Amino acid sequence: MRTNFEEVEIKHKKIIDIAKAYMSSIEDYEHNLEHSLDVVCFCKELLTKLDTKNIDIDCVLICCYWHDVGRTKCQEGHELLSAQMLKAELINNGYDKSFADKCFECVETHNYSMTAKTADTALAASYVEAAKAIREVTGAADDLTGTTVSGYFIRADDATISLSGSVSGNVVSVTLDSACYSVAGRCYIIVKLTKGDDTTTIFWAEGSVSVSQTDTIVAAEEKVVNLEELLARVDAAAAQAEEAAANASAAQASIEASKETVDAAAAVVTGAQEAADRANAAAAAVEGMDVSALTAQISAVQAATTPTVLWSGDWSSGSKTVEGIGDWFLVGIQTGLGFILGINSGGTIRASGFLGNAGNHISVNLSMAVSGSTVTLSINSRYTHSASGNHGADNTTTVKSIIGLLKAGNLTIQE
Repeated sequence: MRTNFEEVEIKHKKIIDIAKAYMSSIEDYEHNLEHSLDVVCFCKELLTKLDTKNIDIDCVLICCYWHDVGRTKCQEGHELLSAQMLKAELINNGYDKSFADKCFECVETHNYSMTAKTADTALAASYVEAAKAIREVTGAADDLTGTTVSGYFIRADDATISLSGSVSGNVVSVTLDSACYSVAGRCYIIVKLTKGDDTTTIFWAEGSVSVSQTDTIVAAEEKVVNLEELLARVDAAAAQAEEAAANASAAQASIEASKETVDAAAAVVTGAQEAADRANAAAAAVEGMDVSALTAQISAVQAATTPTVLWSGDWSSGSKTVEGIGDWFLVGIQTGLGFILGINSGGTIRASGFLGNAGNHISVNLSMAVSGSTVTLSINSRYTHSASGNHGADNTTTVKSIIGLLKAGNLTIQE
């Protein structure tokens, strides 16, 4: 059934213009006149595509214009205030009381957490779920056999998660993965149906996720995102695979760049004895560590020892897999500020250095727990001694690469 929306809006022009005047004065950019017009357009699109023989189109369009008018006075409880303001204007302008009551219910219950009593009020009251409300009342039951479902969930951090779905008769189901609600904030959902070469978007919505200690999901807000903008975000997800490939190439380039660091580290091997003394001094400063009874002496260094890049990337906290780390006694650690040395002993790598940076002297101390090939950065401290007299501590040292310099088999440890 085709509806002439222009005739409906001309018929109710006075009451619609009053709503537009209210919404033009609102300062809430998320619920202003533009938002109300978006809701009107969305409902028109739904009404064009669905059977509307049991729907009061006049009520639907008026309520779309009026559903947020109460926000000009308040935010909390704006649904009831909007309904009261609309009903008063309808009565003052000679509308029938039963029609005014129906519009009142539409606007009062348009929030997600409320339920309208009839199908036509349900359409305006829940414009995201309007198609479902109409379908339940009119009995429309398209057979979706042979179609496939694809869903997308866009989190607040712009990560797009593919959703699995299924079709049974005229019912489409989509299951949200736990990753969907692992990030708090604004979210978007899109569901598409594909049959043969034809793909149709059947559902889109904007909401929010709140993560508490019990991982509770909070109901979405009532705003519907612009369809064109939301579909553009889904299309952008396809480009993420290309971006991942580019990141892999960048990682390879980082490994190539670390070869220069290896060349610099080779010159440090000849000063291994001095490096061992400095590392022991740094270890003594770590709380709870007692290294006073241990004196490490390097008795011999094989001439053929070649520095080896064990790992490269960006690392400032947590754990990394570093293959073969347990074989090395002396390691070089390239940070974002410079190169420091570390000793791998007793399942712990201790490293420290005193570096310069634009007139400042920076003391860096790192402690890494080693278990097999897993290395966990447990202490990451940095203290800046400024030439201007300002001093400060922070924990933002970034490890760029770990280089094996001297294997444990090349040393003699004496107590």
